[in-house]
Amino acid sequence: MRPAALALLALAARFESTSDKVFFIGPNKTGTSTLMTLFRRWGYRACHGVCGGGMRWGEISRAHDRSSRVFSQFAAFMDNGDEADFKWLAGCAPFGNATSCARAYSDFVANDATAIRAWVVALAQHQDAAVAHFSTSHELMQRFAVVDVERQAGAELRALLGWSTRRRLEARQTQRLVLTLADVPHELTVATPRLPPAGAGVPHINAHGSADATTALVERVLRSTGCNASMWDDLWYRRCADAITREGAAKGRKSK
Repeated sequence: MRPAALALLALAARFESTSDKVFFIGPNKTGTSTLMTLFRRWGYRACHGVCGGGMRWGEISRAHDRSSRVFSQFAAFMDNGDEADFKWLAGCAPFGNATSCARAYSDFVANDATAIRAWVVALAQHQDAAVAHFSTSHELMQRFAVVDVERQAGAELRALLGWSTRRRLEARQTQRLVLTLADVPHELTVATPRLPPAGAGVPHINAHGSADATTALVERVLRSTGCNASMWDDLWYRRCADAITREGAAKGRKSK
């Protein structure tokens, strides 16, 4: 499976009066290097997985450490965002707390069939949980958008990021969860001053993807579970995860 084919790149935006924070809570290999390059161009201090001092921003969010210098030194966070506690990041001011916000966690995938199956199911659950959480209130809807770096054209990507990096959450509000550009009201699609001009283009970093042997292994495992090639370009993992779950249940019945 091509890495981009399993690419939900969810953006949870947190904007305060003094500084704006942008958290990409999707997994790695979903265009995060491209996003890091873009946000650095736009004047953000961007943390790509590991911030200064070897600290992983996702792990810090799970520890609910609002005093960490990572959150004061950086404004945009991406790579391995599925490790982060997005409910805490989108919670209270400035972030959530251990008693009011549930924790979110997922493990890095190993290259064996069992781990690959578990990884796809876990990411589907992560996507479902993120969408469910940010759908619970009008206020949370203003902090979330889905971005697909590999497949969205430059103008569409610019418009989504332009809306997501607006200065105030109270301004230019959406009435529904932003899953596609169509969910952003028309007047909100104008790029903000922080974005480069329309002709600047979008650089694509790490376009080489995964090694051929890794790709072949993942594809072989997915086919064996009933997650066939027609599902590999889905933005959402749910169809593939359901196929894996059905295959596991069928094996369980046969072994009895």
